[in-house]
Amino acid sequence: MKIAKSLLQKAKRDGRHIWLCLLKWRNVPTQGLDSSPCQRLMSRRTRSLLPVSNFLLKPKVIDSCVMDKKYKRIKRFYDRASKLLRELIPGELIRMYHPGNKRWLLGNCVKMVASRSYVVEVNGVRYRRNRPFLRTTCEESPMYDSCVWDLNVPNVPAPFAPSATSSVENSQTGLRRTRTRVIKTPQRFRDYVM
Repeated sequence: MKIAKSLLQKAKRDGRHIWLCLLKWRNVPTQGLDSSPCQRLMSRRTRSLLPVSNFLLKPKVIDSCVMDKKYKRIKRFYDRASKLLRELIPGELIRMYHPGNKRWLLGNCVKMVASRSYVVEVNGVRYRRNRPFLRTTCEESPMYDSCVWDLNVPNVPAPFAPSATSSVENSQTGLRRTRTRVIKTPQRFRDYVM
């Protein structure tokens, strides 16, 4: 898309015909591939305004070896961060990502259908899901059938609201104390009377 937009802008700026710009782009070899988009698509060069010998216009199948090298390189960089997920055992407790409500629902694995595909049962309904959408869980047994992890609610503790029983002030030392720690006034407030 970016190449097409830049071709259109250059054609408009220079006052050239758009189709001739596209024809020229299709005949230019792609960097690192030694073949043009037209040669990869139709196994031949197309005739353009530049003089070309008839020998070069004859169809010739492009060796896909160069393309395979490119895709192998891409795959190698992608696979650096990926990892294999272990196979699930039928009857194992899992969490399944439900895209409708964006939650991880508790269920169990029923059977393995293909190498990465499983049939799982969640809340009495059977689903077929790929392995990336299934996670194993360490839970013993579900307490409720509708156990849910909510992804929309952030995992933030509730705001602290001081109550009468939460802190006790020691009148002798002027230190306040909670159940677990002593609350000291900061150094910058030592000069002020509070």
